[in-house]
Amino acid sequence: MAIYIIPDQNILRYTIYSEHRIAICILRKSIRIFTIYIVNKWKHMRNKQPRISVIIPAYNEQGYIEDCLESLDKQTFRDFETIVIDSGHDNTSRIARKHKTKVIKYVKNGPAAARNIGAENSRGDILVFADADCRFDADFLHRINQKFEKPIGGGICQLSVYDYDRKSDAIMYEMINTITKALIAMRFIVTSGSCFVYDRKAFFNAKGFNAKLYTNEDHDLARRVGKQKRFEVFDNITVQTSSRRLKKWGIFKTARIYTKSALLYFLSNKPLMEYWDNI
Repeated sequence: MAIYIIPDQNILRYTIYSEHRIAICILRKSIRIFTIYIVNKWKHMRNKQPRISVIIPAYNEQGYIEDCLESLDKQTFRDFETIVIDSGHDNTSRIARKHKTKVIKYVKNGPAAARNIGAENSRGDILVFADADCRFDADFLHRINQKFEKPIGGGICQLSVYDYDRKSDAIMYEMINTITKALIAMRFIVTSGSCFVYDRKAFFNAKGFNAKLYTNEDHDLARRVGKQKRFEVFDNITVQTSSRRLKKWGIFKTARIYTKSALLYFLSNKPLMEYWDNI
């Protein structure tokens, strides 16, 4: 005798319905877990401290800031932030924001004060201070990061000019590099002004730039940092800068102003206000 089992349709429907609900619950939980993971990842990336902060004070630099920021956009080393401290009244801020750069508007009070504001709002372990007319090779930040793998307080980069009219202008910058390197080798610490780099702790231990110095603030900080830790010349890192002041003043006036400014600082610890009258 054959026996036939007829399934209960209600039980079958309940089983399918239950499995459907379980699948939906699993899907919802999976989406929730994935969403939490993405949000936490985003928060972590947002709060992640960059290795390097590039700080650029600017006063009406719309003619130069674009090329500067474009060269930073091309860096092979990506763990960095850029901060522009804009004290002017042209399109510098608008151009900087186009490059996803943090912009801080600040009343004009000299480059030292502007750089300090940038440092206070930075998060990097390494602080790069650069003028708005600087341009950088694609491996610039990569090389800077390598320099700070050893315990140094700071350093300066070699300079070259990208817009000189006469060969003598380029030679003058080569002479500045040579003289600066020789003085630092003798432990007489000076800087060349356009681009200098500091370890964050060394910078803040030295209390940053002296905002009362409207000129030679770079020499002053380098000397104070040099008393804590080693201050170097980065031989293999060259930053391109504009020769605009050299073009405006000429070689002899440029030499006179910078020599007078340096002597005034080293002999009396005072700035040369005439410098800004000529800018």
